[in-house]
Amino acid sequence: MVKKRDYKKLLSKNLKNFEIYQSGASLPDTIKKFGLEIEDIIKIDANENVFIERSWMQEQLKKCLQKINLARYPDPLYIETRKSLAQYFGLDYNEIIVGNGSDDVFMTIFHTIIDNQSEVLVAEPTFSMYKFFTDILGAKYSYVLLNDDFTLDVKSLLSKVSKNTKLMIIASPNNPTGNTFETDKIKFLIENFEGIFILDEAYAAYSNVSLIDWIHKYNNLIVIRTFSKSLGLAGLRVGIMALNKELADILRPIQIPYSLNVVAQYLVPQLLKEKEYFQKKIEEVKKEREWLFSKLTEIKQLKVYPSNTNFILVKVLKDGLNANKVCEELIKSGIIIRDRSKVPLLSNCVRITVGTREINLNLLEQLKRILGD
Repeated sequence: MVKKRDYKKLLSKNLKNFEIYQSGASLPDTIKKFGLEIEDIIKIDANENVFIERSWMQEQLKKCLQKINLARYPDPLYIETRKSLAQYFGLDYNEIIVGNGSDDVFMTIFHTIIDNQSEVLVAEPTFSMYKFFTDILGAKYSYVLLNDDFTLDVKSLLSKVSKNTKLMIIASPNNPTGNTFETDKIKFLIENFEGIFILDEAYAAYSNVSLIDWIHKYNNLIVIRTFSKSLGLAGLRVGIMALNKELADILRPIQIPYSLNVVAQYLVPQLLKEKEYFQKKIEEVKKEREWLFSKLTEIKQLKVYPSNTNFILVKVLKDGLNANKVCEELIKSGIIIRDRSKVPLLSNCVRITVGTREINLNLLEQLKRILGD
């Protein structure tokens, strides 16, 4: 008889208060749970770019296939990929670290700087992975709530800084609120914080505001970018951090070797040659975002928040109907959105990725049916 073991006794003490990260919906799980067919599902819960044509992306991949040898490890320094990214962002390639999505580059920062005596400071509500990284390492997660209009409370943030606060993280545009923070407030925080300031610009392509060149002005600044949102590479996982060379030289050796797979190493330089195509698609998203925003505001039972991203935050106002119920009813119709109602300040809120006109018309029809509008 196999001896039964209590595995919980073996777990790291850092995981005592660990909270599981809730990612976008699993399609196989959704199909099984609700009896749907995969072709009937409209997935607008994870802020993926649905405007990039699948056939176009496949053609770009074909151009790289002859160069790719899956039997060989990727270049561990990612030199050609970093050089193409440097040209794209107007930086030096030594100022760029690439990884397996922005999660990977975040973990490199955390593993280098954070221990169980450290503190990480953020403005809530924000991207929940920051807490995930903090909890795994047993550090203290500290936060200050945004103002009621979702603006930064700069004074409260700085007053919250302790001797153990090593990282301050601000996402702009912010997820899940969708707004871009004022540049002068971000500047003030960077200049008055002694630790490392991380500016997460995952959605910057949709806002027309990027401070990535500020890494030349501030040696405590790291700017994070991802290609999951703007370039439609959520499935490939490509993220970068931009930072001064001295800090990059400290962080780079800590990163897990071969973080960026060989397919991504060849495909990213190829895609960055197609800047006009991607800019066109980004403009299409922004145009559709404004149309969807206007149509959602016509539904009386909803409060709709302005957005500088490829998603829109919406609050359910109808008595007797909460965000969770709206999400459940939409899934029955094959539409998946994200319930954000458990996040601070976002009671009864859902987050909706901007879809194509066909997707959005379907969404609006179902919302009106559920809300009785």
